[in-house]
Amino acid sequence: MKIFTTIWNDIRSGDYIDVYITILAVFTLGILNIIGEAPADWLNSVILGALGVLGISALRSAHHFQQITSLMSSSRQLFQNSFPAAMHAELVASDELWFVGVSLTRTIKTYYADLETHLRKGHLVKVLLVHPEGAAVEMAESRVYGRSNVARAKTDIRAVLEDLCRLKTIAPEKMLIRTIQNPLAFGAVAVNPESLHGALYMEHYSYQMTGGSVLKFVLREAYDEWYDFFRDEMRNLWEHGVEWTGEQAAC
Repeated sequence: MKIFTTIWNDIRSGDYIDVYITILAVFTLGILNIIGEAPADWLNSVILGALGVLGISALRSAHHFQQITSLMSSSRQLFQNSFPAAMHAELVASDELWFVGVSLTRTIKTYYADLETHLRKGHLVKVLLVHPEGAAVEMAESRVYGRSNVARAKTDIRAVLEDLCRLKTIAPEKMLIRTIQNPLAFGAVAVNPESLHGALYMEHYSYQMTGGSVLKFVLREAYDEWYDFFRDEMRNLWEHGVEWTGEQAAC
């Protein structure tokens, strides 16, 4: 009964109609041939037609297999353990940057001079970090393999916030800083995220993995269907963040 259900579902969805018609025609002609009622001039035509349909079906199956193989290949290429070398050049050439992460200690240190240049040019820079006090930073630190150190995580976030506040003195209206009470599921650098040539450099935050957060991938506005999804999530996180005004000293 399962095979009949499969055939019925295929017919309802319009799949493999040509193959089923061919099978029915061959089966019918075979019965007529057995009882001696098959017209002789039909036999060769039906056989040739059946071979043609089977050939087309084989090509279609090969095409589907190629699509599946291509998707699997693109998936392997999508996920990497490091960002491409072109990331820095793309970041330098941009005029709008968004940063999202728990502390972004390494990221902000790496691109500090570039951020100074961007701000002096009047470019927009937005940074969202986990708030240094509260349950969110504790949850974020709990992902770390081995002994977690919440005090160290808080210190790291505060140190980066101080660096960002120094950058803010260059262009207060262009350097936007927010914190959020959410442990965050990923870190990200968005390069010109609102443009048709935007790129999202994403880092998955793993849980209790010995290698840390090694899974990275890049999405581009031009051709990645998940680009809008992650950009919109970054917007949602930003909207739920709170402007950082400093603790002891104003920012």
